[in-house]
Amino acid sequence: QPSRNQFNVRAQKSLWQSSTLLLYSAMSPVVAQVALLFCATTWPSSLAALTSIGSGCPAGRGFAPNSTKCVQCGAGTWSGKGSAECTRCTPGTWRTVVGATSESSCTKCAMGTWSSQEGSPTPDSCQKCLAGT
Repeated sequence: QPSRNQFNVRAQKSLWQSSTLLLYSAMSPVVAQVALLFCATTWPSSLAALTSIGSGCPAGRGFAPNSTKCVQCGAGTWSGKGSAECTRCTPGTWRTVVGATSESSCTKCAMGTWSSQEGSPTPDSCQKCLAGT
């Protein structure tokens, strides 16, 4: 039976490897594949970590920071199927509902208003345009 110290070393390797694979997958799918080849032979659990990274998340969800767990996109963001992260609504748009699945779900500011805020969760970011503009 492994000692407590051996268990801690394994847990640290697993955490390091998952973080490294997340970094590699953000850099490039090719780099992630190379990491898989190396890590899968070094640590078998790398295969499971990279598989979940490679498949992305369902629409309306993205990976939590420093994790391979998919979480629901917050207000002001959206994601399509297979995305690794939630994308902020563009300036001039907003979204109050969580779990949006497309950029078109972000609502444009009303006529005569504008916003420079990315990822606005409310229409309150839309400000009236100056007279004559």
